Amino acid sequence: MNANRAPALLLATVVLCAAACTSNTQAPPRLPPAPAGNRSGSTPVDPDTSDFTAFWPSLMARLLSADEADLRALTDPVYGLYYLDNPGAFLVLGHEPRLTSELHRRMPLRGCRLRAAEALPTYDCETDRWSGGGCLHVPGARLPLVKLFREQLRYVEDREPGPEDQPRLEQLRELERRITDAVFYRGVFYYFGMVDGAWRLIAVNVESPCSA
Repeated sequence: MNANRAPALLLATVVLCAAACTSNTQAPPRLPPAPAGNRSGSTPVDPDTSDFTAFWPSLMARLLSADEADLRALTDPVYGLYYLDNPGAFLVLGHEPRLTSELHRRMPLRGCRLRAAEALPTYDCETDRWSGGGCLHVPGARLPLVKLFREQLRYVEDREPGPEDQPRLEQLRELERRITDAVFYRGVFYYFGMVDGAWRLIAVNVESPCSA
């Protein structure tokens, strides 16, 4: 063999061997993409706690419940529950640490189907009728708790607010700011607001119109 052709022949052999080895090497298999998560919504979604209308079914379930734990959850443990009533000749602004069974019996919410309204209804003593009916929801409703408390001191207790009344007045001012939504149904007014991220029943008006 020609000595000059030996190196070239050797180089060609190496190249052919490398090509054969490369052709026999298998590429790693491609894995399929991971399946997408279940978006069908099979798990119930909790209601938006910042939206009163979305959370209303939960509130109504507690209002209709006879369970003590549900009734306790309706009111804030610090502020309790304020209520308006007229057991005698005067309108009374009462306060309870929580919703009592007596007040609960006077809150007929069964059958309430919430619908939006621009204002809370008023009562006409001459026609003996409310200006609006049904289960009405009025966002932005306010309740003048401070004014009612001052009037009670003036006309029922025959005195002006003193230093001993300042903590109660400050609490009432705070609650006035917290009330954001009202519901009216069958002659009873319910006032709600958020306290520490939870919806609470802050006040309820169970007075009988035109009874004094």
